Amino acid sequence: MLADRGFSLIEVLVALTVLSIAGVAFIRVAQSHIDRLDRLEVRVLADIVAQNTLVELRLAPSRIRSAPERVEMAGREWRVSVESRASSDPDLADLNISVSEADAKRPATTLHAFVDTAGPS
Repeated sequence: MLADRGFSLIEVLVALTVLSIAGVAFIRVAQSHIDRLDRLEVRVLADIVAQNTLVELRLAPSRIRSAPERVEMAGREWRVSVESRASSDPDLADLNISVSEADAKRPATTLHAFVDTAGPS
């Protein structure tokens, strides 16, 4: 009768194994979520840097060739690359503004826009 009054060692070990597998799975899901949030934060900040660069270039189109290559924002350093191409309209510059973190190999975002280079009419 005393043998029926509790858990055996094997039952406890099986329960601990199941709980540890569930714990590892939960930790992996949480880490994946944190990584996604970090990538989203980088993307949003890079979008803001690209839009700020576009506004600066629209205000002073003569600076298209000398656009800043490094920008500091939100406590991070960003690398900004501006590619300018001629468009079918000679008064418009076709721009691609790529922004990445200073140490990243790929851009976090790329903004495609047009800038009026003729000035006010």
